[in-house]
Amino acid sequence: MFRKLLKHDLKSVGRVCLPITIGAAVLAIFGFVMSCVHTILNLHTQDIYVLSMEAYEKGNEGLSSVYDILYSLAHLTNFVSVMTMLFVFIAFAVLSIAVTVLIVVNFYKTLITDQGYLTFTLPVSPTKILVSKILNGAIWGTLIAIVTLIGTVLMFAPSLIFDDQSIIGFMLDSFFESVHPINSILMVFLYVENWFVGLLASLIFYFFAVFLGGVVAPKGKFATGAAFIIAGHVLYYVFQQILSVVVMFAMLIIFALIVEIGWASSMDALDPILMSNISMLISFVVLVIIGVVLFFMTKWLMNKKLNLP
Repeated sequence: MFRKLLKHDLKSVGRVCLPITIGAAVLAIFGFVMSCVHTILNLHTQDIYVLSMEAYEKGNEGLSSVYDILYSLAHLTNFVSVMTMLFVFIAFAVLSIAVTVLIVVNFYKTLITDQGYLTFTLPVSPTKILVSKILNGAIWGTLIAIVTLIGTVLMFAPSLIFDDQSIIGFMLDSFFESVHPINSILMVFLYVENWFVGLLASLIFYFFAVFLGGVVAPKGKFATGAAFIIAGHVLYYVFQQILSVVVMFAMLIIFALIVEIGWASSMDALDPILMSNISMLISFVVLVIIGVVLFFMTKWLMNKKLNLP
């Protein structure tokens, strides 16, 4: 029965999330085309200017004027391509937020409104209902994130491959030259791990906030839940900043002691990537704890404080 419930949840949200994901894929292709245009123009716009100057020096002012027009059009097209890629990035963010909102709204409609009577009469425990909602959100959230990641890579790829003077390519080369391969691999792994655990923890938090909103204000449960979500994000952001500062100072103190003991030559040997990895590892543990605590709190609300209209 759990599989049927999860399948139903996926189809219910997928009616809107699938077109959004397809739209994100189309935007990714469009962004890739604009990136190719931008890279080609960057490589050859200066050549048009040189041809214009050569034609002018040879006394062919008509041809020089044509090259000047092409040069201006190339600059205008380059500007349009950059603005289009910026629009695609913004669209990716908006579509990702839209998917999250749809998942939360689906949770609200199927569990806290009149549809909740039907949902809770199914031969499935509240725990499995909650797990189904979390997996449903995780699947669609991961799918839109993968499409967004592929689209972002496609937009950067032409510049990295064909433009030797690319600022992004220079930054990446400098980064990987100065970072030990093991640290860089670990950093990517921890980032992906943190992102996925953060996605699960965020979904659980959203569901908890919506349920808590229904308990605190039955007549304005969704608005109250939304207020709890915003307040929770603000509190978590403040907590995260404080935690980052504490971790940084703790690492500096520990490394200073290591230098004092003689295990390291100087503070210059302190690896910032290592500090970043330790910070992400701590964030991972914190997110797991938050997710587990909120999961059981949401489960308790579903079992003990269900308040359907």
